[in-house]
Amino acid sequence: MRTILLLLLLALECFGQDLLLHNAHIIDPATQKISRGALLIRNGKIEQALDAVPKDFAGEKIDLAGKFVVPGFNDMHTHSFGNVAPGNNVQLLMTPGTAKLMLYSGVTGFLDLFSMESQIFSDREQQRKGAMAGADIYCAGPILTCTKGHGTEYGVPTRVINSPAEAEKEIGELALKRPDVIKIVYDHAAAQYFPTIDHATMEAAIKAASKHGIKTVIHIGTWQDAKEAVLAGATAITHLYREEIPDELVAVMKEKNVYAIPTLCVTSELSNFTQTPTLLESPLLESVTTPALVQAFRDTASFDPRTKAWLARQKDRRAIFYLSVKKLADAGVKIMTGTDGGNLGTFQGYSLHREVQLLNDAGLSAWQALAAATTTPGEFFGQPFGVRPGSIANLVVLNASPIENLANTQNIAMVIHRGKVVAREHLLQLD
Repeated sequence: MRTILLLLLLALECFGQDLLLHNAHIIDPATQKISRGALLIRNGKIEQALDAVPKDFAGEKIDLAGKFVVPGFNDMHTHSFGNVAPGNNVQLLMTPGTAKLMLYSGVTGFLDLFSMESQIFSDREQQRKGAMAGADIYCAGPILTCTKGHGTEYGVPTRVINSPAEAEKEIGELALKRPDVIKIVYDHAAAQYFPTIDHATMEAAIKAASKHGIKTVIHIGTWQDAKEAVLAGATAITHLYREEIPDELVAVMKEKNVYAIPTLCVTSELSNFTQTPTLLESPLLESVTTPALVQAFRDTASFDPRTKAWLARQKDRRAIFYLSVKKLADAGVKIMTGTDGGNLGTFQGYSLHREVQLLNDAGLSAWQALAAATTTPGEFFGQPFGVRPGSIANLVVLNASPIENLANTQNIAMVIHRGKVVAREHLLQLD
């Protein structure tokens, strides 16, 4: 009898998880098609795509007439400690707080590319067990850099590699914590400020990560850095250089199926905010940050010399950055959205929507920009992100079509995470 009761309870629990979204416009960035119909969600995944509601369906039904369903968004380059603004204004969220604000914003997953190793892996495991609310956490843990290299200036403990032997040793130890990626700094553009690892150490680090079956994301400074990393077997490169990307590099990235994470927000949003202050009036932005941080971007007269210099560089480089991104997209190189959140000009959650828009401004179609935030990250992780049967049921319901206007990605009606409708307002209650 006890066994029968347990089986009955299990059946009821599974039955109670059934969810049917019907009457929806279903947007599939992978196929660039919009269909009308229903999605049956069971056990955290999309089980079926249907034309209509089955007569015998007894689970929860949600009528989405006039609304648009897209796969959940992903920020593939962030630092989840919080937000910063001019004048040393800081919103300290830490990863649990950021995970909540991400999910509120429709960002159902994010890749942290440098946080405290002692904490980020624990946060990830708690989130995956369901003990922590918020978006799915993927992480690199520490950054791998050389002595006094970029990444060491923040005072956050990281892993230092100055030789191929050290690269193999550190990555071997790090692999035991099962990072989702290995983040490596290979940046000769900042040589006047920071040294960087040599070519042999970079190659050894990528090889060691591959040996352990771990993808690599390379922070590059110059296009030569990018070329050498790509030829060494990097999975992805992040950032852009201030010169037009060479055709040869575009071709080899396409040939070797290397992903690009341009991080346009961090290289342009400070300028965009000063030129178009209405960007700071977004209801979504107001929900996920503080009035003080927003005001700090409006008070341009109080910017310190370093912020003013960064602002000037952004204005000068925007056209070249856009040109490089367009060349990558036109060649079929896979592009992913990444904001470099935690840096000046970015906001956790909100800026992902801006990154999508900036990719579109750079020349990607609305479909391509959406794919960069949704299905392409799924491909990178080897996970089914999308709106097809078998996809993880991470979905965002929008009140208006993002294909007609990408700004509509911010007009969120509902977020579904792992098959469950999210109580979004509760996510704004940060501990």
